[in-house]
Amino acid sequence: MPIQDIILFGPDRPEPFEDKPDPSRVLAGAPSGLIWNYHQSADQKLLAGILGLTPGKTSVAYDFPEFGVVTQGRARLADESGAERELAPGDAFVIPAGFKGSWESLEPTEKHYCIYMQTEEGANGRTLAQVTDFQAPLPAPEEGAPAPEKVLEGNPKNLTWNLYESPDERLFCGLWESGPGKWAISYEESEYCRLLTGHSRLADEQGQTLELSPGTAFFIPPGFKGTWEVLETTRKQYVIFA
Repeated sequence: MPIQDIILFGPDRPEPFEDKPDPSRVLAGAPSGLIWNYHQSADQKLLAGILGLTPGKTSVAYDFPEFGVVTQGRARLADESGAERELAPGDAFVIPAGFKGSWESLEPTEKHYCIYMQTEEGANGRTLAQVTDFQAPLPAPEEGAPAPEKVLEGNPKNLTWNLYESPDERLFCGLWESGPGKWAISYEESEYCRLLTGHSRLADEQGQTLELSPGTAFFIPPGFKGTWEVLETTRKQYVIFA
């Protein structure tokens, strides 16, 4: 699988389609949206892309869990009790199935999304307290490293903060950080990544490369093989779909 099969969330976007809320859901303003869907898994369970929203406020009810990261603008998420959280560029979160409340775009807003189209039995009444906040104090990380036989250069060590796991153990969301080094990779799962710090390089089996720097967001499909090289200590947000 060549490096070109990695999906970059960049300026060359797929054809968008309009996302206009039902009038009964509009609480303020005249919100509308555009959806650029970059990826849909073979079993149609995972959708990944970009949602652009104009200012306005709508009621929301989540049947499925959704990872999101605001990349432009400001928004406010509130639950049915009125508890609210403001979201700015870089803020990442997972909204669980069963959450109800409102989303208000305070200015033109864009977010990256990964939606896992899987219902959860008994998921209802979820509140803001159950929204996974990537900005909150983090738990202790899990320390790890590539298997020795995969290491090609250096002595890379990594830290993983797995912040969300779906009940069926198919969706994992969190933060990952690695020191310098290079190792072989082989993806059976798919993964959305967005770099926060550092500099890394992906290469396919033919040696074609992709440079990764803060703000780079991309999707690795299952079947990709090659190498991951950390040139400067790198931290990323991730969504893994197994």
